[in-house]
Amino acid sequence: MNNNTKNSKYFINLVFQASGRLFSIGANFLIFILAAKTLGTDLFGKFSYIITFLGLSAAISEFGTTSIFSKDISQIKESADVYWFNFLILRISLCLIVMIISAVLFYFFKKDLFIYAAMGIIALPFITSRFFEPLYQVYGYPWYSTLSSVTYGSFYLFFILLTILLNNNLLFYISSYAAANFIYAVFAFFLSLKLLYPKSEFNWQIIKNILKLSWPIGISFLIILINTRADIFMLASLKSYNEVGIYNAAYRFLDLSATLAIIITNPLLPVFSGYAANNIEKLKHESAKLFEIIAIITIPIAVATPCLSSLVINLIYTPEFSPAADVLNIMSWIGILVFFSLFTTTICISIGVVHFGWWNALLAASINVCLNFIWIPKYSYIGSAWATLICEIILTGVSIAYITKYMGNIFNLFTWLKIALANTVFFLFLNTALFIVFPYNLIAGTVLYLITLFITGLIQVKNIKNIFIVIKGKI
Repeated sequence: MNNNTKNSKYFINLVFQASGRLFSIGANFLIFILAAKTLGTDLFGKFSYIITFLGLSAAISEFGTTSIFSKDISQIKESADVYWFNFLILRISLCLIVMIISAVLFYFFKKDLFIYAAMGIIALPFITSRFFEPLYQVYGYPWYSTLSSVTYGSFYLFFILLTILLNNNLLFYISSYAAANFIYAVFAFFLSLKLLYPKSEFNWQIIKNILKLSWPIGISFLIILINTRADIFMLASLKSYNEVGIYNAAYRFLDLSATLAIIITNPLLPVFSGYAANNIEKLKHESAKLFEIIAIITIPIAVATPCLSSLVINLIYTPEFSPAADVLNIMSWIGILVFFSLFTTTICISIGVVHFGWWNALLAASINVCLNFIWIPKYSYIGSAWATLICEIILTGVSIAYITKYMGNIFNLFTWLKIALANTVFFLFLNTALFIVFPYNLIAGTVLYLITLFITGLIQVKNIKNIFIVIKGKI
């Protein structure tokens, strides 16, 4: 297979994966908006708490096995049907263990919500069934990924709308989530049977090999989940579900930015890996440029967020959620760091420097829990947002330190001073030109920011022309 064919196949897989994931995320975001509008802050907080708990339980039962499956299924040919059967047995076994533990823990710690959570815990084998995409890709049917995701998102949205119309009850919201995942799992498995039928031949060695490779990934991922979800559980324990609801209203936007960052950074790994193997200077140059582009695009969004946050929250949700605007102002900066964090992770994987990942994640998670414990009683969801921001700085900062150690400095001080100058001008204009009303202040500030980019040479006319030439050539 030549390079053009490989690139074409890779791009097709990426498009179908991204489109399916975007539809699913969009449907989930719309559902959370509908839930917030109809349930109110307290019930929405309970809904968010249960969904977060179920997501954490699903991730624990996955335990890094999907990554190993993605690698193995592309390499195993003759005994793929046996491997597929044993993988399914392993996933079901892990899920059953986690189901029992989750039910016991939830009953003892949140007995008031157990009847609602039980419906989701029963559906955990279906919630954790997001492992079909690698199989679809390897066997040449990547559009099955899109089809499965669209089916899930459509049914989930349909069930939620039915719940709102017939019985606006929290139990029905959780049941809708469980039912949609059940339909996804059955439909995705049915599609997989067209490609690879599992052969019922138990092989302990296959299961043992998967677990041997997956447990470090599973533990690292679990630590990251604790780092990103500890605030939800601690807010519910130290404050109330009302605070959880307000915090989650802003957190949805962070989830969207994280998904966008994943979609953008995932295609870079094979490209950067090639640079790392053949031309490390090329990798340094491209990495530096992409860091700068990310900063030029994302930082002004965070700078402008305070001008928009109240309007966005009140428009999307209800006035009851208006305090979430202050959380969103902080979350916008976390969103930038998520882009940088995923980008630095891509670079580290490409150069084979990942040994620090586990203790870096553990350090951030430990600090996150400690800061939440100290700040939540006094500052509530604002304290949680600041704790998350600090931990993202730590995660990204350590990764950058290791990249610098193994590749050398990839940051041009003069260029970054220009970026800082352009954003400072933008910030000062938005906060001093009070005589210009919204949205004209934002429009004028954006124009001023672009002019500053041109004056400082961060954007050049020839680069704009090259972009148009490339677009014209594609058309």
